Amino acid sequence: SYRSNFQNHVYPIIGNVDLEDVDTNMCRAIINRVKENYSGNHKSRMQEDGSIRENSTTLQGLVYAYIHAVFNKAIVDRKILFHPMAPMKKPAKSDFESKAMNLQEMGVFINLFKDHWLYEAYMIALTTAFRRGEVMALRWRDIDLDLLTVSALYTINPKKEIKRISRGKGGDKTMSIAPDTGAMMRRYKQIQRDLRVPEGFPFTGDTLVWSELDGTPINPKRFSNEITRKTKDTILEGFRPHEIRHTTGTYIVAKTGNTKLASEVLGHSSVAFTADTYVKPISDDKRRVAEDLQDVIRDALQNTVDEDSDSVNIEPTQNTKK
Repeated sequence: SYRSNFQNHVYPIIGNVDLEDVDTNMCRAIINRVKENYSGNHKSRMQEDGSIRENSTTLQGLVYAYIHAVFNKAIVDRKILFHPMAPMKKPAKSDFESKAMNLQEMGVFINLFKDHWLYEAYMIALTTAFRRGEVMALRWRDIDLDLLTVSALYTINPKKEIKRISRGKGGDKTMSIAPDTGAMMRRYKQIQRDLRVPEGFPFTGDTLVWSELDGTPINPKRFSNEITRKTKDTILEGFRPHEIRHTTGTYIVAKTGNTKLASEVLGHSSVAFTADTYVKPISDDKRRVAEDLQDVIRDALQNTVDEDSDSVNIEPTQNTKK
């Protein structure tokens, strides 16, 4: 990720130069390049009031943070004396926030895709929080249907290049799946075998789980494009595939109260990043909190001691009921 962003946005501006030769204007040009050439698929979105919300500045913030960290390290190591980004203002945080599906939206999502050729891919994404590229690069040997685990070892890019994922000290990402999900994947595996073997195509552990009939990779953009197509004119219109991850992370915290667990499932090194960026309150939770607080208030009112009386008022007043 870091290497890719440097190659795409930093090196085209600064070229091959020494650290001390990088000036503030070069750094500004890098951020402007990201701003002008941002390739995300949500450069704008219509809001409820009819206004347009501009594209996310997430990538600008990331690239800014990357090169800022390089110069911070250079200052510490005394390789440079002046931080070229010191006069710059950090890019404003994006006002575009991913959201988690509530239970109604999740039901709509599942029903929209229950007969779709990528249904199992979306269910794996929802139950493992794997990224789009990780899901579409899964091989059958990465799914252990006896131990009920799925391992994200590879990722695939829009050029259909499959690359090994390097996760550093964290090791490979292996997730458990529920028995229902395992049964779903057994059925899907048998369907794929029945389709390919009679046509003379190989079906081995290295065969991609989702691919063309002959086993060639599928462009991962189709994972996203099919969501855009199927959710059009529904309550999920405008839904972004990455919000599947937000949904998974949110429900893990809602069900377990364990943000660290959600951070590990999502593959983050920082629990704080998970809490601040990925775990979003969902409307069901907000409603439940409101109802819980209402019960607490009722309990408090029913046990209020009247200072002018020795008795305890256990009946809520008319105003309380309202």
